This record gives sequence, structure tokens and C-alpha cells, in this order.
Amino acid sequence: MGKTDAQFKRFLNQKKAYIERLIADHKLKPSQGIHDLIRAVEMDNPTVVTNAYTRAGWTQYNNPGKESANTNNYPLLQSLLEVYGGYEQYKLWEPHFRKTYIDGIVGSIPKGSIYFGGTDAGRFLITAGCDSHEKGNPFFTITQNALADQTYLNYLRDIYGKNPNSKQC
Repeated sequence: MGKTDAQFKRFLNQKKAYIERLIADHKLKPSQGIHDLIRAVEMDNPTVVTNAYTRAGWTQYNNPGKESANTNNYPLLQSLLEVYGGYEQYKLWEPHFRKTYIDGIVGSIPKGSIYFGGTDAGRFLITAGCDSHEKGNPFFTITQNALADQTYLNYLRDIYGKNPNSKQC
């Protein structure tokens, strides 16, 4: 994946597996853009990533059109946004400062806590910096900015609802 570090590669592999589980569990008919986005991020080509992200369905969520009527990508949108947002933030930050930022926040939050990220870096870098976002390890990551979005709330139920640790929250 080019110059993208091991931490992001782990995050991407986890998101990729989660997206595949969602497709199977919900019997989704995903657009080709979803797979194109994952491959583009793996290739570490920012221009291709941006183009693939557009085709993956996020813009259709904001402006439903012909393709969104033929696919049911809505359960995937938040994961796609995290893949794209994580990649974008990884590319924007100089590696030393990115590592300092992630390690400083992740290392300061007690295991099992709930972390509310409010900025792109606070959501995407911290999500990517956790050992397992899906398992809430070391903590659960939520973005306060999306709490009014039903697709995000459904995503939280799906990703954390089956986690035995989330019942404590």
C-alpha cells in the first residue's frame, strides 16, 4: 500500500472485512465503486481514491439518483466514509505528528471508555489508531457530528450492538 504505515493497513484490512460481512449479512448488492475505493486506497493513489470514493456511493446518499435506486449501499456508507476519511487524514498529516497525535489520545483514554471525536482527525485518525474499532478495543469511538444521522446510528448499532462490552455503556 505504498507509503501508508502498518497501523493504517491493519485498519483498512479490518474495515474491508467488516464491509464484506455487511454485504453478506444484509444481502447487499454493492456498487462497483465500493470495491474500487478499497483497491484505490490499497494502491495509495490519492487521485484514484477520490474518484473511487465518489463512485462508491457517498455522493448518492446526499443526492440520490439512478445508481442509488439500483443498489442498497446505505449500510456501507459510514464504513466507506471511515476508509476515505482515514486515508485522507493519513495523507494530510506528517507521519511523526500523526503518530504523536494518535498515540497521545489513544494512550490517554481508559480501556472500555467511549471517545467522542468531533473533527475529521479526531474521528478518522483515532478510529484508525485503535486496535479494533469493531470490538471497541481499546475504547468505543463515536463522532458527535453524525449523531443526528440515521445511517450513522444504524452503523453504531451494527458495529457495537453485538459487542458484549458495549452493553456496559
